[in-house]
Amino acid sequence: VCSFIRDFTEKHVAADRLKESEETFRRLFENSSDAIALMKDGRFVECNQTALSLTGLEKKTQLLGLTPADISPAFQEDGASSTAKINKHIEQALEQGSGRFEWLFKKPDNSTLSVDLALMPIVIRGSRMVHMTWRDITLSKKAADEKERLQEQLVQVQKMDAVGQLAG
Repeated sequence: VCSFIRDFTEKHVAADRLKESEETFRRLFENSSDAIALMKDGRFVECNQTALSLTGLEKKTQLLGLTPADISPAFQEDGASSTAKINKHIEQALEQGSGRFEWLFKKPDNSTLSVDLALMPIVIRGSRMVHMTWRDITLSKKAADEKERLQEQLVQVQKMDAVGQLAG
C-alpha cells in the first residue's frame, strides 16, 4: 500500500482570500456614490450603476462601446469640441498619470449634467486602460452662478447709493 498526502489548506485559504477580495472591490465599485467607468482605447468598457444614473441611461449596453464625446454636447462650455477636448485630456492623463477637469454630459432628455471628472491610467490584466470617475456638480455650479449674479447686483446697488450720496 502506498499513500500520498497533500495539504491543500494553503491553496484553499489563498483562493478564499482572493474571492473575498474580489467581492469587496466589486461591491466598492458597484456601490460607489461617484460614477466610475473604465475606458480602453477611448471607449467605455465597464461602468457602475451611478455612472448610468448620472448620465440618464438604464443599461450598461447603452454606454459600453461609446466614447465620452458620444454622450456629451458637441461643444463644452469653453467652446472646445467635446471630441478634441476629451482626447487631449485622456492623452495628458496617460502621460502625466492623472487629470481632473469640468465636463458636460448630455442626457437622453437633452438636459446637461456638469461634472468634476478625473482620469487616471490603470493596467488591468496587462491591458492599459483609463479609470474615469465623475461627480455631479450641476447644483453647486448653479449656486455659484447665482452668487456671482447677486454679487454683481450688490456692486451695482452700492454704485447707485454712492451716486445718490454724492448728488445729495
